[in-house]
Amino acid sequence: MDRLKIHLNIQQEKRSFRFNLDKNWFVHLVSDSDPGFRLELVRVECELSQAQGTMILSGNLETTAFLSCCRCLEAAEVPIRTDFRYILIPASQEEQEQEELSADDVDTIYYRDDLLDMEPIIFEQVVLQLPMKPLCREDCRGLCLRCGADLNCNACVCLPEPLNTAFSVLKDLKLTTAQNAEKD
Repeated sequence: MDRLKIHLNIQQEKRSFRFNLDKNWFVHLVSDSDPGFRLELVRVECELSQAQGTMILSGNLETTAFLSCCRCLEAAEVPIRTDFRYILIPASQEEQEQEELSADDVDTIYYRDDLLDMEPIIFEQVVLQLPMKPLCREDCRGLCLRCGADLNCNACVCLPEPLNTAFSVLKDLKLTTAQNAEKD
């Protein structure tokens, strides 16, 4: 996708870019692990600036992600709006061989041939905004653990099983209070 590449040999101090990515632009970047995952149109606005020999890429993106709810497996709509900022540094052989990332490298991008591919940057920003446990709604009740009924739609008819854990024996334990101990 050459339309997502930015030429970094800018003559002026600042240059602005806009990208509108359709909902299928990322398909080759993800596995088929969540067939419910999809994105709406992704809008990206960014600015490339140069100050004292350092190039800075800053911008924002906006989209909506659709994931499977972690409780009931229905579609969960997650609005995504985020700002980003990276320092751009030409890649040398030493940086490419470096295996560990330092804290300073988190917001640093190494580039080659005065060309910056925006696709992994945009995808990274989308993924960073996804919740670990997406919910279709805050009060989602999920599925019954025994029969699989969606508890958001109707009540489960399963009889409650007695809870049998290692601590179940404590329910019959009778404790004496401090007053009872003083009477003795």
